[in-house]
Amino acid sequence: KMPEGSDGFLTGTKLIKDKIYKISEAQLRIDNSLNNILKKERIVRLIKDMEADIHSLRGFKYPLDTEFVKAYKKWLEIANEQMIECDKTTKKEKISQIYNAGEAVKRDKDAFVNRTSVVKEMEDCITSEAGCSGIVLYGRRRVGKTTIFYNLDQSLENTFYNIIYVDMQESRYNSTFINGFIFGLYEKIMPFADIETSKPNNVQEFYELIKKCNSNLISKNRYLLICIDEFEFIHMKIDDGTFEIDLLSTIRLSVQNCRNIIWIFGGSHKITELEGVNWTSYLISLKTIEVPFFTLDEVRTLLVKPYKFSGINEIKDTKIEIWNDELIDIIYKETAGWPFFVQEVANKAIVFLNENNNGEVLNKDLLEMALEKVTESVYNNFNQLLNEESKIEGEWDYILNFSENKFQNKPSNYKIRESLKRRYIVDEVNGKYKLKVPLMERWLKCYFG
Repeated sequence: KMPEGSDGFLTGTKLIKDKIYKISEAQLRIDNSLNNILKKERIVRLIKDMEADIHSLRGFKYPLDTEFVKAYKKWLEIANEQMIECDKTTKKEKISQIYNAGEAVKRDKDAFVNRTSVVKEMEDCITSEAGCSGIVLYGRRRVGKTTIFYNLDQSLENTFYNIIYVDMQESRYNSTFINGFIFGLYEKIMPFADIETSKPNNVQEFYELIKKCNSNLISKNRYLLICIDEFEFIHMKIDDGTFEIDLLSTIRLSVQNCRNIIWIFGGSHKITELEGVNWTSYLISLKTIEVPFFTLDEVRTLLVKPYKFSGINEIKDTKIEIWNDELIDIIYKETAGWPFFVQEVANKAIVFLNENNNGEVLNKDLLEMALEKVTESVYNNFNQLLNEESKIEGEWDYILNFSENKFQNKPSNYKIRESLKRRYIVDEVNGKYKLKVPLMERWLKCYFG
């Protein structure tokens, strides 16, 4: 604790305390840095700030000028030691692994590309003067739907949204209807309802909760986005009798009457593709917004400027210098821009670069090693996309033939043709089919050729 006053050196203690507080806050951010790239940027900034402070301290009265200049010099030594240690760690790690193919990407930690066109279409729908009837965020597996949900609060331009996220793969939501799904949504919604009410015991009481929450949102000129990821689990649970079919009627009533609550369903199926429960008879007005593959420009941004869309200003302009245009083109062509495979190839390229070349230069040979490794590292993902999702008789056999043939005549079964196109397995070239993603051809040749 430092005394303050209006005489002598005491007039400067308040300002000194403010400076010390800023240093301690900066050090705390350094200690909590997610990776060495961010840590180094923060250390550099702290050193610059303290060097500037030393000059201003010389204008303070004794003993603040001499004693705190000494203290600052000691703190600078500590900061420079941290920089040396950070450089050692970086050299040991060579290039930080920021490419994440295994889970939802977080923009302040991982390489991230904002899906600007998708988010804009979602926001245009939400803010439509005619009102939003709900959205199906559709895309094949591993194209980044969950990543969009995870980062939606920072991606939307307007700030009058509250967002709740429900992952239907979590057992708490899909195990039972009332105690699981309904109670789970109740707990998520209550912070925005601004009312006191007991847990709903049926869909009718749940709808009453929705109406009360909507009234509160209207009074505050806000919207609540209910993002349901992997919504196919709802479909399966209704189909097997675990969930009540009245749930869809309740959501339809919410869409019709509670316009400040927006339902967004994320999944790898359009509602017209689902067999059994007829979603279109309940929610025909849902707008389908598709999440496409990365463009070449998006791949380049992901690789070279991975933090461009970060919320942390210190790292927005960070550039990863190892990627040249030739390597970026190869990755884009081999993956067709499929986000999961782009991230996985980049991940494995960093691994081989660090192991074989001191983290300095990435070349085509190392990238080729990475491409081959991916066929092994994500075997299950290839198998799911190509084999397990081939539900029509003869479909998997047709795909297997690509292990020996780059081009094939179109299958005679139109259902297989439609399935292959819908799942983005093939492209049509001069009246014949070829695999859309060359990496898939590598996988087939590796294990079935």
